[in-house]
Amino acid sequence: MKTFNSAKNHNETENLDGGITASPYLSTSEAAEVIRHSPATLTTWRCRRSDGPPFLKIGPRKVLYPRAELIAWAAAHGLQTHTASRPAEG
Repeated sequence: MKTFNSAKNHNETENLDGGITASPYLSTSEAAEVIRHSPATLTTWRCRRSDGPPFLKIGPRKVLYPRAELIAWAAAHGLQTHTASRPAEG
């Protein structure tokens, strides 16, 4: 399904049929919320090139975390994610 990014929240993508889906990428603050650590911790892990979660560097300042890889990394490191603790909608 093709998507275009006109949703109000940059972390959401509006489908052509008008539905809203979550973006596959998270900002540093969004990723920090998901893994229940501070944005500063993620920054430290990136700078030290330690065993932090995978990320993409877009240009000199923009950093994004692939949502699926972040959740997989958290599970592999025994971390409970914020999204895993939410009750299912419906």
